[in-house]
Amino acid sequence: MSSYSIIITASHIQSHPSIDFIKCTIESLENIHMKNDTQIILAHDYSTNSNFHTYLIDLKEYIADKHHVQIVVCDKYGHLTGNIRNAFEYIQTEYVLIIQHDLPFIREFEIEKVIEDMKNNPKLKHIRFNKRANIKTGSDAINDLFGKQLVSLNYIYTRTPSWSDNNHLCCTDYYRDIILKECKNGKPMESYLITKSNTEVIHNKYGTYLLGQINEPAYIKHIDGRCRKHL
Repeated sequence: MSSYSIIITASHIQSHPSIDFIKCTIESLENIHMKNDTQIILAHDYSTNSNFHTYLIDLKEYIADKHHVQIVVCDKYGHLTGNIRNAFEYIQTEYVLIIQHDLPFIREFEIEKVIEDMKNNPKLKHIRFNKRANIKTGSDAINDLFGKQLVSLNYIYTRTPSWSDNNHLCCTDYYRDIILKECKNGKPMESYLITKSNTEVIHNKYGTYLLGQINEPAYIKHIDGRCRKHL
């Protein structure tokens, strides 16, 4: 049995009822070399839009032969935090990989090896998969904590002060005990946490690292489901 589950978060977007965006992201999971029996939760925020409901019907048909995949829908609006909180009701594994429906993986890595590194090094608490090269820019440049390299058994990781809700891997207890307690429904977790790590002591609590060394290329791509009707 897999030691991790996967949550793919989704909400109503203008491309619905098409399932192309989330389908692209699901199919990109071949890049992480996941086990075939890995639990995948397709976690959806609440919506009354008719295209969203047609989309759910088509998505259910698409996953009909994928018995490890299930669709979960919130019964009220929760934004990203509320959506993930609802999905966690179904998670019992030690680790969880959280993905957004329009952020497919574009480079290969072995998720089991990242988890092995996390188990061997308690500093690695929140592993981000960057949608740009690992350079000091944007939110990764908010202070001087960016850039320290952590060499582990399988991969090299780059410290960053920026907590992001883009695709990331964490221990399930980390999410339940810290993230979901500090973040309220109605906003993304990032809005609460992105600038919190302004000292090494605080960074040690949140433990955010990018997979890969400095200048390593992006692992994910934003296909922008919010603003585009088609891939």
